[in-house]
Amino acid sequence: MTCYSVKINLFLLAGVLLLSTALTGAERDYDFLPDPVAKIGQRIIDRECAIRLLNSQTGENVSVSRQEVVLRLRQLLEPQIEIAVLESLLQRHQLTPGPELVKSEAQSRFNLLPDSYRVKLLAELREQGLTFNAYIEQLSQKKDEQLKAAIATWLEQTNRNLFEVSDAEAEDYYRTRQGLFLIPEQVTFSRIELGKISNSRSLEQSQQLMESIAARLLQGESFEGMAEQFNERAGETQETLPRVALPKALKEILFSMRSGEISGVIVLTDSLVIVRVDKLESEHYIPFAEVKEFIKEQLLNSKIRHYLALEIRRERDKLELEFYF
Repeated sequence: MTCYSVKINLFLLAGVLLLSTALTGAERDYDFLPDPVAKIGQRIIDRECAIRLLNSQTGENVSVSRQEVVLRLRQLLEPQIEIAVLESLLQRHQLTPGPELVKSEAQSRFNLLPDSYRVKLLAELREQGLTFNAYIEQLSQKKDEQLKAAIATWLEQTNRNLFEVSDAEAEDYYRTRQGLFLIPEQVTFSRIELGKISNSRSLEQSQQLMESIAARLLQGESFEGMAEQFNERAGETQETLPRVALPKALKEILFSMRSGEISGVIVLTDSLVIVRVDKLESEHYIPFAEVKEFIKEQLLNSKIRHYLALEIRRERDKLELEFYF
């Protein structure tokens, strides 16, 4: 049987806490572990699988007591139990998990995000070197995500009346948690940035180049064209940042400018930069109309989690579960 060594962080089951404290010692001996170590539903967990799970959490050269091994192994087997419970539910209701359901659900949730949330998510993914499509492709290959998507689909199709969320419920959530929907003072700006010193330029040459770029911009040349030709900064030319996230030198200049205005050369710690303010936004709340469907989706998921936790508790009681250690 396959041994899943990843920790399943299911949205429907809380309270599984893996020990995270580092253990120390010289060598470890697992001779007391039988083979197999457990039976979970129809899945047999053999000794090799158990040792692999233990080593994935503690390392191969760490010594622990027999009592600690038993406690840790019981906790590490919880994800196997969760998978067995979910698979039992899926088999009973003739559902087949797969990547397409995960992709569809992820895309639907993304479409419901307010614009500001969407921009933030995409920026975070870019920092990881991912596009949204690449992210959901990775997500869709995870077994636990496939199980969750299949279970959620079954619940919504068969118990839709249990999970209805009214506009009034959504608005109450919005009014009582307004801090979640507060957009801080922020600026969207584009930049042209050069390193102060490069393999081919001295500091003086970098300054002269930036001054020439600034002069050409004043004469009406395209900021985008200049950025494409000269920008040395990795990543996107344009970004949106709150005031608190900006370096002091940029913060003072950007928030003193008007939308569409282009700065002169700004000296930062390691670089020289010219910025253009594209949009200034004062602190404000996202209007309820923009987040209503997003909130309803969150409340729907909460109801599904609660209902499914009850289903799983009932299903777990029926599961054939034996530990031999």
